[in-house]
Amino acid sequence: NKNVLVVFYASWCGHCKALLPDYEKLGNAYKGVKNTLVVRVDADRFRALGSKHDVVGYPTIKFFPKNSKKATDTYNNERTAELMVQYLNEKTGNKVKLPPEAAAAISVDDSSFAAVVQDPTKHVLVHFYAPWCGHCKRVAADFERVAQAFKDEPNVVIAKYDADQNKVFVEQLGITGYPSLKLFPKDNSVVVTFEGARDGESLVNFLNEQTGTQRTLDGGLLPEAGIVATLQWLVAEFMGSPTREGLEKTIATSKQLEGEHSSNARYYLDVMNKILQEGTDFVKKERQRLQRVLAGGMSSKKSYELQVKRNILESFLHAAKAKA
Repeated sequence: NKNVLVVFYASWCGHCKALLPDYEKLGNAYKGVKNTLVVRVDADRFRALGSKHDVVGYPTIKFFPKNSKKATDTYNNERTAELMVQYLNEKTGNKVKLPPEAAAAISVDDSSFAAVVQDPTKHVLVHFYAPWCGHCKRVAADFERVAQAFKDEPNVVIAKYDADQNKVFVEQLGITGYPSLKLFPKDNSVVVTFEGARDGESLVNFLNEQTGTQRTLDGGLLPEAGIVATLQWLVAEFMGSPTREGLEKTIATSKQLEGEHSSNARYYLDVMNKILQEGTDFVKKERQRLQRVLAGGMSSKKSYELQVKRNILESFLHAAKAKA
């Protein structure tokens, strides 16, 4: 007695990961709607179910109307929350609207600029814009996506400054055209002007290079995030022949690490202990388990922790392949 929209996905699929935030927005918008469900199926894990419904690639989004065990339509438009809500409304007769999102980019003006942008503990990327500027409007959507991606980075702030209403810092910085994107490093050193393509991916790459972060545009982490370079040769040696001696050597090296590297090193040791207890198959099984967990909803902090663990497990798998 319900309409059902289903996304068939695979936990390893990059396009599926990119879809997830928008699909969750769609699901949240449709919560409480009695005649319609928005669900997802891990079709890599439940392959028979995917085959039954003619799924040949990921992600695949299919609509099942009331009283039907078969899909009557496959969604083939852009995978944005706005377009998917429109599609589902047309299919179900509902009039659901996406709730407005709180902006992740912080608005600053002449009175707050110094406190926010010149904070010596933060890297701050500022979009200087004018409301009447067409190029600024086109940049705004990508800039907000970048702000969403970096909202949980403790040392990075994404801000915007209306240069039509505020003039002090436009004049100080010699800004004569809009949009102007400038990074203010946390040590208050030389301001860096962004001069690349004004798209989300390019902005994320710029921030990663300038600030040492390892983010992706969807808010996830790059494959190298969490990897402790000084431990990788020990991982390679250990995966060639897992021994207690190899674990002890890694423990000794880990004691010399500090900060986040020290914290991540503890997981290296946990993995090595598990391998000694359960064998090398543990790594693959645990990686698959984390992939399934990451496909579900959780806090940003928890997602960050699990992505780092997944990356470390991947480094063990690569080491094993190299030794094979």
